[in-house]
Amino acid sequence: APGTASPTADWFNAPRPEAGPGVWRYGFTPRPAERPPRPSLVGPAATLILWLLLWLLLSARAVPYVFKPIEIITGPKWWVLGGLREDAPGLVVDSTTLYYEVLVLILGFYAARLGGWAHVLRYFAGERYERLRLTLSVAAAVVLLWLAWTPKVPLLLVLMGSAQGWLLSGDQLKATVAAYTCYALTTAIVVWPIARAAHWGDALRDLRAGRA
Repeated sequence: APGTASPTADWFNAPRPEAGPGVWRYGFTPRPAERPPRPSLVGPAATLILWLLLWLLLSARAVPYVFKPIEIITGPKWWVLGGLREDAPGLVVDSTTLYYEVLVLILGFYAARLGGWAHVLRYFAGERYERLRLTLSVAAAVVLLWLAWTPKVPLLLVLMGSAQGWLLSGDQLKATVAAYTCYALTTAIVVWPIARAAHWGDALRDLRAGRA
């Protein structure tokens, strides 16, 4: 009858897996993709708590001998009994604050890797993981960049203090070059590691490919 497929046509049209020439499997139906098992939250929670505890101890300057590298950099004369002297200059104070904050960030990075934070985020985000990672990383970069321009995270202040010879030289050109160099370095130091860790380059290529 017209419009009725023959058994031979049905056999040829039946789904089959990708296979080499001469290999056939009649009526093959691929299995649905299995979702990986739910990751344990014990490891991420434990590393997060440990990181927060270390953050608290570092903020209170309660970890011995951690100050030694910054003491060598800034000069032992500004230190007494493991702490800064009251008459320490602003650049030394800001450098010490920044040093401890960098230590906290480094410890947070290794806590995230050890605890598998990205794996947990990838599991719960599913197909939205790439977009969520990009969104969170951009938000983190904006917040950290804003903080780096304030005394809370005195990165810009440390760079400006290190360039005082140019900034206060009385030469307008030197002062302008030094100021904009400090701004550019602050932006690069904050944004570049985040962009690299979050694979911004891959995300931009995917966006361009989607628009093409």
